[in-house]
Amino acid sequence: MAMTKRRRSDGDREEQPQSLEDFKRLCHNELDIVDVNGIKTPLILLDKDRYERIMDAYYPKSAERITHKAVSTHLDIWNDGLGHVFVDMEISFSSLKERIMIDAVENVDFFRHLSKSTMFALAASPKGSTDQPSHWSDRDDRVLVVQLPKPGLVDQALDLIKDGVGDGR
Repeated sequence: MAMTKRRRSDGDREEQPQSLEDFKRLCHNELDIVDVNGIKTPLILLDKDRYERIMDAYYPKSAERITHKAVSTHLDIWNDGLGHVFVDMEISFSSLKERIMIDAVENVDFFRHLSKSTMFALAASPKGSTDQPSHWSDRDDRVLVVQLPKPGLVDQALDLIKDGVGDGR
């Protein structure tokens, strides 16, 4: 199976997927849609350690380390022409780069809401401990919302995803 990358980002994944199974194995499955001030917003739930690394990069302990809180996001769209579409979402903070692979076929609504809201949220997942509540919002009110600076690019990405899915969802 040959997957074609439709957009190139600045960073490289430690492990480049070579097969459909690799793409599926790398996919992040804890996604949701939440209300942020009346706007349906895509939410990516991360394990606590990964979330804390991101929060430390965004809110450094030392004010001297960073004065501008910039976040950049790149979407790499992989399509095999057979209806399998994956989006490798690269989120770069000043001192940290995270990559999240998403199965776009299974999560078209995630990208539809990303296109409409032009923002996404990151939060710690409630999974992993028996003393944690069952819903993310019951566990922690710390949610990092990232506004996308170029909404038109998300619209283009959504068009590529819909074309790759091929069913007009």
